[in-house]
Amino acid sequence: MIKILGIFLVVMMSMKYGIVNASNTIDISEQHILVYHHANLKSYKAPASYFSGRAIVTRVFDKNEMAKFSGGAVTFEPGARTYWHIHPAGQLLIVQSGTALAQEWGRKTIVLHAGDMLWCPPNVKHWHGADMNGEMVQIALTGDKEGKAVTWLEEVSDATYRQAVLDEENNQAL
Repeated sequence: MIKILGIFLVVMMSMKYGIVNASNTIDISEQHILVYHHANLKSYKAPASYFSGRAIVTRVFDKNEMAKFSGGAVTFEPGARTYWHIHPAGQLLIVQSGTALAQEWGRKTIVLHAGDMLWCPPNVKHWHGADMNGEMVQIALTGDKEGKAVTWLEEVSDATYRQAVLDEENNQAL
C-alpha cells in the first residue's frame, strides 16, 4: 500500500511542479517496460564535497523523455548527512529503513521513520541524513529543470547537526 501511495504522490506532485508534464508524453504504444536489475546498478561513495560522514549512493534510474526526474537510493551511516542544497524542480524522499533527520533552512528539525515521505518543493534550502542511532536508507526522486537536479551549498555544521539530534532526543522535532 505504501508503494502505491508513494507512486501516486510522485506522479501527482511531479505533474503539479512540472517534473512530469502529461502533455509532453509519448504515444504509449511506442513505450516499453524498462527493467533495472539490482545486479546492474552501480553504487559509489557519496562525495565528501556534498556529504558529511559516510553515505553510499546507488543510481537507480536517470531522467528520460517520459519522466523528468531521476531516482536513487542512499544509505547513510549514523551521523552522515548531506550538505545544505536546493532542487530546482523539487525532491521526494521515501525513508526505507532507519530514522532520518531533515531540516529546512531556518525551520525545526524533522524526524522521519521507515515508510515516511518528505516532499521538498523547488528551491527550498534543506539537508537530510541519518540520526546517530543507526543506518538510514532513503529513496530520492529528484526533479530535473533545464538539465539541473541539485545545487549544492555549504556544509551542515556540526553544531547544527548536534542541535537536530538534541531536538530528536528531546521530542522537540516535527
